[in-house]
Amino acid sequence: MYRKMMFVTAVASCIVRMKMDLNLNTEQEAAWTAFAGAVKQQKAEMVSAMQTRKLHASGTQAQQFTPDCIGEHARLMKQRVAGMESVAAAIKQLYGALTPQQKEILDARIDREIPM
Repeated sequence: MYRKMMFVTAVASCIVRMKMDLNLNTEQEAAWTAFAGAVKQQKAEMVSAMQTRKLHASGTQAQQFTPDCIGEHARLMKQRVAGMESVAAAIKQLYGALTPQQKEILDARIDREIPM
């Protein structure tokens, strides 16, 4: 649980820092809010899914049969794809609202600071 909170906190810090560096104007704020929310949700779901898988692997839950494990993995991957599609839509909207200089900042740092 502690590691989950550290990861979520680190992502939140990166988002705050990125927003400050982009120096957004009021017209860009809604697009930023949608993007930041999508990223935070994606990260929280990813951490939760990893914890669920770890819990199953540790044997503290009833052992699943192989088809159930594969089915659960497929469900989690579909959930991850849906989250990434949400982030992709939000960043497309944000990118369209940015100035060329802001786009350069985002392009240079997004993968390093907010890895998907």
